Amino acid sequence: MPFKRLLVNQVNLYHSLDLWPYSDEVTYVGDISDMRMIPPERYDSAICMEVLEHVPHPFRAVREIYRILRPSGVAILSVPHLSRLHDEPYDYFRFTIYGLRQILQDVGFLIINIYTRGSLFSFLGHQLSTLLLSALWPIPGLRQVAWVLNKWLITYLCYNIDRVCDPSGLFALGYVAVVQKPDSCVELVAE
Repeated sequence: MPFKRLLVNQVNLYHSLDLWPYSDEVTYVGDISDMRMIPPERYDSAICMEVLEHVPHPFRAVREIYRILRPSGVAILSVPHLSRLHDEPYDYFRFTIYGLRQILQDVGFLIINIYTRGSLFSFLGHQLSTLLLSALWPIPGLRQVAWVLNKWLITYLCYNIDRVCDPSGLFALGYVAVVQKPDSCVELVAE
């Protein structure tokens, strides 16, 4: 729950879902593709960050997010495009902006925006960052040095190079989508 401390004071209710009860703070233990323990139209908002690539059936997962949102509810989802294998063997998919848009629209979401996140240098920097932090994290005193070096010499540098070298997002590291469930009183008209 990396975003809980950022959100808990911004919302009236914060619930979480995970496959395993990693902590006592997990509200629901289950599969995002089958959240039958959650009643329909329960929430005003949902956040699904870097999860869909680990789900064997991402379309079902997005449909479940749609189901548990109230009309006019908003969801924020992020997915990778460029990424190394991770959390194996539960690493199934990478998404293009077109594939993500199609899944979201097929379920019925209105797309507010899809943002490109990072690019090729961010991808390469992330690999270097992983090596640096993994090697130095166990060494007392070097952990803090590694963190600062990583932040300024890898993360920010790669992010800024990406902004200059790939403004079109052709080599996107990933995407963040902001979507809304239509209000049930509004009839959608195809143009």
